[in-house]
Amino acid sequence: MSTETEIPRATTSPKKYFGWSALLTGLARMWRATVPALIFIVANAVLQALMVLSDPLVGLNVAFITGLIASVVFMAVTAAILTSAGLLAVAGPAGFNAVYRHASKNFVWFCIWAALQAVVVSIGYAFYTWPGVILWALTVFVPLAAMAGERNPIAANFTAIGSHWIHWILTIIFIGFMGFVAWLLSAVTDFFVGGFVGSFVTCLAVGILAWWWVTAWAAIFRSRRGAFSGF
Repeated sequence: MSTETEIPRATTSPKKYFGWSALLTGLARMWRATVPALIFIVANAVLQALMVLSDPLVGLNVAFITGLIASVVFMAVTAAILTSAGLLAVAGPAGFNAVYRHASKNFVWFCIWAALQAVVVSIGYAFYTWPGVILWALTVFVPLAAMAGERNPIAANFTAIGSHWIHWILTIIFIGFMGFVAWLLSAVTDFFVGGFVGSFVTCLAVGILAWWWVTAWAAIFRSRRGAFSGF
């Protein structure tokens, strides 16, 4: 996958890609990318569950390191596909080829900025829960901006926040609540089921939720001031 980006012509009056609720818009439009999203979500869930099933000894050994690298790489690929799917689905049909081509063009750029976001948010969580949550909320559009080919993802991120700050706040609140409930349910699933099946179900559910949420964020992001006319 290359770092090539495409910069379409900017518009002065960007189209609004969501209604009164970005989350409901995301839920309605995410299915436009059903094929690419489900293929990678299911494949990632299987791979992560196999890691649990194999139960490699944690440490500096070939089995653990190989499995860890495969796990991280495939999670990054899945995240890139879902982000690309969300950006395309809010505007129209998002078939496998279109989603994959778009993700391929900006994959490395996306990984760099997603990794930087993860580091910043992790530093916040190292101090306490709320600093981590706040840093995540303030950088939520950065991976989307990178996948969209923005040369300055941070500037695009804050432009999106400023353009629709009320929907940004409401979406954060609802996703935070759903994320907390999902975390509780995953803990229950792991306790009562566990093993390959428990891990697969948890990863599958997390993948579907992530697909929905990133589509909602994409609807807000593509509706920001100075947004590009297309991809």
